[in-house]
Amino acid sequence: MRLPRGRGAVSLVPGRPEAYRAASDEALMDAYVAGDREAFSELYRRHKGAVLGYARRFLFREDVAEEVFQDAFVRLHNSRDRYRSGASFRTWLFTIVHRLCIDHSRNFGYRDIEKRRRPRTGERAALPEVRDPRTDPEHWVLRRDMADQVTDHLQALSDKQRGAILLAEVMGYSMNEVGEILGCSLSDAKVSVHRGKRKLRDFVGDSLATNPAVERP
Repeated sequence: MRLPRGRGAVSLVPGRPEAYRAASDEALMDAYVAGDREAFSELYRRHKGAVLGYARRFLFREDVAEEVFQDAFVRLHNSRDRYRSGASFRTWLFTIVHRLCIDHSRNFGYRDIEKRRRPRTGERAALPEVRDPRTDPEHWVLRRDMADQVTDHLQALSDKQRGAILLAEVMGYSMNEVGEILGCSLSDAKVSVHRGKRKLRDFVGDSLATNPAVERP
């Protein structure tokens, strides 16, 4: 399958995994919409860890996080025809994931802290992956050790603040992207990150990294 110009200059040939690995997320999603199942397999391989990691850190319940993980890719499949060609695939995917987290949070009584499964000793929820480790500056994301400390206190934040912190501080999304995923304005996204970081500093101190994305779109 030769993708149209502007969607990735690659030929996706079934049985040639190197071509799929070289394609962009957006090119793969275009191919999947056109009926290429191998394109979906590559998208799943790339993003399964980030999706599950986000759900775990948002919900603090392994069983519910697993449901979100499964539902997210089912919903991706069911809504594939509504994907707008050329749009950021990761932003589109995590809009689905975040909405599922919100739905499950409400349905399963997230605020009942005693019902949540906390990680066992020595276990951490998988850290959501950075948008592109080859190009994202390291200071756009929390250091892994700091992210581990912060994870223990994310439960004290509102759903919007928790999502904003995970997206902006851990995953390196721009504030425009955070607003799009959360379904709010740019200013509301910035406020959510600012207030969330202020609450977290009460627990971990001023060592919380500063993300320049909070200061600009």
